[in-house]
Amino acid sequence: MPLDPQSYDLSKNDTLWTISKALYGDPSRCGELARLNGIQDPTTLRTGTALRVAAEGLVRQPGRYVIKKNDTYFLLATNGLGNCTRWPELARLNPVPPTELRTGMEIVVPADFRQP
Repeated sequence: MPLDPQSYDLSKNDTLWTISKALYGDPSRCGELARLNGIQDPTTLRTGTALRVAAEGLVRQPGRYVIKKNDTYFLLATNGLGNCTRWPELARLNPVPPTELRTGMEIVVPADFRQP
């Protein structure tokens, strides 16, 4: 058990893989998240649940962004990350395909994202 555990509140469409990728820069740590939280079946994750995360190895705290009308990963990368070529990073952090982004949907964004 880490000495200084942190917590992470689950949002819609979060998976242990995307959380591990966002927090540690390493999606393979999803098993560690499952063990730390006693998760037997990762398909049972519920929005709003607070997960414990190991403080060791955290690379960044991701943020959240609520999709607005006409938002795309490309536009969010351009306006929020300052570089349109970073749109694949948004796609990797979220299990939502670019064509399925909808107004009101909440997505994970990198720590350096600035609200457009």
